[in-house]
Parts: sequence; structure tokens; C-alpha cells
Amino acid sequence: MTFCAELRLDGQPPTIALVERMLAASSTPTGGDVRAFVVGPLAVAAAAGPALGPAADVTRTVGGLVAVVDGWSPPVAGLSQADPGGPALDPRSASGQLAAAWTRFGAFGLDRLLGDWAALVFEQRTGRLVLARSPRSMRTLVLRHGADRLLVATDLAQLRAAGPAFEANPTVLAEMLLHGPTTEHETLVRGVERVPAGHLVRIEARAGERPSRRAYSSLYALVPPLAAEPVDAAAARARPALWGAVADAARGGAARPGPTLAPTRPGPTLAPTRSGPELAASSTGPRLAGAGSGLVAVGLSGGVDSSAVTGIAARLASAGRLGPDGAARLLPISMVFPGEPHDESRWIDAVEEHTGVPVLRVKPDAYDWDRWRSWTAATCELPPWANLALADAVRAAARREGVGVLLSGEGGDDWFRGGRGHWPDLLRAGRLATLRRQIGPVGGPRGLLAKARTARALAAAASSAHAAGPPSVVPPWIRPQWLRPLYLADRLAVATAADTAAFASADHRGRWVPAAYRVATPLIDTARTFYASAGIDWRHPLHDRRVIEAALSTPGATMYRRDLTKPVLRAAAGDVLAPVVRDRAGRAHFLHALADAVDGAGGLRALLAGGPLVGAGWVDVDVATDCWDAAVAARRRGRPPAVPEHGLVALWPVIAADTWLAHSGVLL
Repeated sequence: MTFCAELRLDGQPPTIALVERMLAASSTPTGGDVRAFVVGPLAVAAAAGPALGPAADVTRTVGGLVAVVDGWSPPVAGLSQADPGGPALDPRSASGQLAAAWTRFGAFGLDRLLGDWAALVFEQRTGRLVLARSPRSMRTLVLRHGADRLLVATDLAQLRAAGPAFEANPTVLAEMLLHGPTTEHETLVRGVERVPAGHLVRIEARAGERPSRRAYSSLYALVPPLAAEPVDAAAARARPALWGAVADAARGGAARPGPTLAPTRPGPTLAPTRSGPELAASSTGPRLAGAGSGLVAVGLSGGVDSSAVTGIAARLASAGRLGPDGAARLLPISMVFPGEPHDESRWIDAVEEHTGVPVLRVKPDAYDWDRWRSWTAATCELPPWANLALADAVRAAARREGVGVLLSGEGGDDWFRGGRGHWPDLLRAGRLATLRRQIGPVGGPRGLLAKARTARALAAAASSAHAAGPPSVVPPWIRPQWLRPLYLADRLAVATAADTAAFASADHRGRWVPAAYRVATPLIDTARTFYASAGIDWRHPLHDRRVIEAALSTPGATMYRRDLTKPVLRAAAGDVLAPVVRDRAGRAHFLHALADAVDGAGGLRALLAGGPLVGAGWVDVDVATDCWDAAVAARRRGRPPAVPEHGLVALWPVIAADTWLAHSGVLL
């Protein structure tokens, strides 16, 4: 679904025409019922979106509460389903869940909701508007505050339609080019803020009011324990969360579950997949897994994360429990690169054989610059990174097959990868035996030297509760005179201090990786719009609240293994993973796509010369071109760039920002 709203702060009536104009500019295709209404100082327009039902998800209570949701939230036990003085709320809709939670618990009710959602709540009695997103939500919710009104939207194109013209925020732009964003709520557009995931924004309809922002999710308070536990014990805790998350993500859709819907149960009680009807030997024809007419797709890479989601979904389908009515068919879709070193067909084939579900294989096309420039102009988002654009083949296949819901394995790296972030905590707590086992054998003179370096780093990190973030380094292609008035060093110092104060241990901070998440936030916005603009609801079971809670409750010493990542996730998935995938140690990398895309445009100089960043004096095109060419040459020799900070990943944001400024209509 998609929605937008206008809250008047000056006592004037809001206008339906404005929010309808904003809704018409949505990047997400809208269909079915469009609802537009006024409640006191608030005007709202909402429309159905991909896989979220035929009508806008809006609940209005007799008590004057308005709840609007873009996203899905499965039924949760313990929420009141009654609207005092009015009809029963529909517990099967996300807005009904939200209204019930808010009526009973107020803002604390947000913490009880599952799923992936962006929401608006308005209390007519108090004139208070609250905006919120679920923890680690991939959905967009942005606002623009003015002296007389607050505008709310689920994508930037809606806000742009309301006017005035967008202007770039030079501070946020500079931080993006330096890979050092210091805030999560600021966007590249001056005066436009995003509602951070796991946070709420509150404002009352009064003159002079400004929105206030705070975290609401209790997940932030979960501090990973120090004492190690067996992997099997951690896996047993994570397993029901994984099964419930996949089942709920697959069934939260257009077909509403019946009123007697039982809560999702974990998978161990399901029978294993058996050979059913004969499956097509080719993976290019219609897919079947399950007997229903609906389709639930999974983007299958062959890695542990997406293979676990695919395996659980296959078991649910074989048991008649996949999708809204339990009878959906499963469609895994995979990108293949025949003959290339990053081709993952070996593991994709293993998943297909293990689950008995045919996989639809697609071969990506080259990066289409004209297409993505037009897409940026329409959506006002950064153009997709070239490695994300490879998945356009998955998007196109999903649309051809009539898929509305596409599940992903996003979140596995975030919550289950395991690392050394807990080592300073072990040293500070005096748990030296555990630390010694984690470090492992010395292994000769080189190993001794490496362990000595590790010990020095640990001692420095253990002297405080946290390791400080790295200083921001200005790359040589950025002209520093444009950065001096922006006080970037001060902002970085404030952000680092805030991160330090927010977490109770090094491992606690390392699980949420706030600095890295700030870097990823605009890319997440782009990825969300990438799928939503194609009419596909992109869902992430491994970012489910239950999964996050299980991961945060697992000690870092249990999450980490020297020889294998994600031991807890592999154990929790169990036999739904093909053995060759369960034991897979490496992963494919797709940075070649960045080099290929730039080559296809005639090189970096052809892309940047005469563009907004070079024209405004922000970027030295000669230095940028030399650094890019050196990084590409090193990569083709199978080596890292001579200066790691001058690689392809460091330079692509310059290309993306320049393309965005040139084609989105945003003024620099």
C-alpha cells in the first residue's frame, strides 16, 4: 500500500486535492480502492499496493483514532479486538492490529506488532500525529515540516509533487560521498526527513510545533550475553522464530486469513518434503510447489540465507501452509552467470534437488543507463547500484509469473554472521579462557605476530566499552574546500559519542552496527523502491522481530567460529538446507558489475564530465578517473586496489549522486 498525508499546524483546513495529487505521483503502482478523507486538521490519501489487498489498509474508530499502514503485520495474541463504543476491529488487517495495539497500550503497542510496516496514527481528541516504522523495516516513510503544515509520504516522488522544488542537502551529500553518514533521519533532500526504522515521530497540530523523534523498540535494550552456550541450544531458540517469520511473510497478503486462523507454529512438526507430482526437469517452465493458484517467490542466490528461506518455504508448501490460504505455490528465482567465477549454479542446483522445487533461472542484462536515469527521474531515488540492478532480471521474471510477494534472505548477514566484536567484552570481563579458545592456536611465527596485533587491538578496545569509529578520510577526488563549511568532523564526533552512549558493550554495538547501517540506509530506500515500483512486495523474514530477538539473545562466543560463518543459522535451518549449502564456506561477489556498468557507459570520465558535481567543483574528474581505472585494473588482475579506500565501492556513490542530481530535478 502507499499513503500520504497533510497535517495543518496553523488552524487552516487541510485539502483533499493536495494529498490526492501526491498519491497520484507515487512510485508504487496503485490499484483498487483509493481512500481520501479529512479528520480535523489531517487529510489522508491511501491506496492499495502490491500484494496487500484490494483496498487501502485504513482503520477509523468511533473514538476518533485513525490508523493507516503500508505493509503487513500478522495477528498477534493478546491485543484487544474491540473498539470501545464501536464495532470490532479487524485483527486480520495491519491497521486493525495497529489500532487495537494503540487503543490498549498507546505507543508501547507498537513494540508488540510483527511484520514489516510503516504507519500513521492520528488521535483526533488530542490532535496528535504519530509516524512509525517497524525495526529494520525496509519500507519508506518521509516527512517535510514547514511553518504551517507537515507533509507525510511513503516515497519521495509524493513529496516532490506537493512542492516546492527539491534542493540537495549539501551536508548529507558530502557525507554520502565520504561514506560517513552521521544521522539516519536526514535525507539527501534539504528539509525532508525519514522516519528511522524502530523509531516514532510525534507532532501535535499546533502553531510552532516541531516533530520529536525517539526509538520505541525494546529490541535495542537486548544486550547479548557473554557466557557461551552450545550452538544447538541457540539454534533451538532461533528455529521457531525462523519458521514463524517465513510463514507469516508468505501469508501476509491480499487474501485475508479466516477469523479462526491459528498462530504460526515452528516447522519441526511438519513432515519433510516428499516426492509429489512429477516435476519438470527443466527450470524454465511454470513452477509448482503447493497446489494453489497463488504464487510466493523467493530470490534464491545459493547462499545460506536465501537457501534457508527457500527450504522452509518449500516445507510449508508441501504441508499446505504457504501463503494466505495455505495453498500457494513456491517459485524460487535465481540469477545465473554461466562460465563466470561468480556463478552460483552449483549451489542453486543443490537447493533444487534437495527441496524438489524447480528453480526459475534468469540471466541478467547489462546495466541500462538510459532506463535507470529515467527511473531516477520518476522516483527521485538514487539510481540502483549496478550489482542491485542485476536483480532486475528477477523483478522481470516475477512480474511475468504474476508474483506479488518476493521473499529474500536479507538479514542473515546482519544478525547471524558472527564476528569478533565480543572479544573486547571477554577481555574486559576477565573471561580469558573463553577468549583463548576463540582466538585459537598460534600457528607459527606469522600466527604469533597476527595474534600479537589482535591482542594490542583488544587491549585498546577493552579500555572502554566500545571501539571508536574510524575518522572520516577525504578521498583525493573530492575538492576539500567544499567540505570546510559543513563541519563534518564535528558531526562525526557527535555521532560517535551518541553511538557509544547508546550501547552497553562492544558486542551490543557490533550487532546493530549503527555507522554501517547509516551508510546503507539510502541504498535500502533505493532497493525498496526498485521492487515496489515494479509492483512487487519485497519481504525479509530474517529481519523479523522474532528472529532479531533470538539472535540478540545468543552470545557472541556462540555466534563466532573461526572456520565458518553463521553456525547458529545453519544449525537452526537444519535439514531444510542442502548439505553442500550447509557446509558452504565462501560467497560470491558482484563488484564486477560496477566496472562493467561504467565500461558500458564509455568510462568514468564520460559519466562525470560536464555533470553537476564536476560543474559545481565538488569532484576532480581527472583524479576520480585515475583512481577508478587503477581499481578496475587491480580487480581484473585478481588483486585489491593499491589504496583500499580508493576502490570501486568508494567511487560508485559519486556516480550515483551525479546521476541523481542530473535527472531527478533536485537542485544543487
